[in-house]
Amino acid sequence: MTTAVGTLGTILTKDVAGSPQLIGQIQDVSGPDLSTDTDEYTNHDSSGGVEEFIPTIKRTGEITMPVVFNGADASHDEATGLIKHWEDKVLDDYELEYPDGSKWQFNAYVTGLSMGAPVDGHLMADVTFRPSGAPVFVGP
Repeated sequence: MTTAVGTLGTILTKDVAGSPQLIGQIQDVSGPDLSTDTDEYTNHDSSGGVEEFIPTIKRTGEITMPVVFNGADASHDEATGLIKHWEDKVLDDYELEYPDGSKWQFNAYVTGLSMGAPVDGHLMADVTFRPSGAPVFVGP
């Protein structure tokens, strides 16, 4: 039997002085994009002349998502929200929690905030977080 976890209800929070601040109206979350660099060490003694590698630096990639943007929302605004996080260049604590209770905990900078105002749509922003250090996955 196959099981799947629905993602509607995923939430993103930022730690503010020990209490979580919900980042409102997030949409399609992508990331973290975990990968590992490799270093090739193929040499004349490599068995069968087949390339050989060792793992080196682990990469965290980025976490991106569109947000239904509202400048009056404290989690989006220039005083305490996403705009402020981008302006301050401060490493903040975030938690991305899925409906099954599993979550990613990570420290990140807001490195991108791209606004959009389509004629036939709503005000939105594409937000990019760049984790620093290892994200931690916590199962349900």
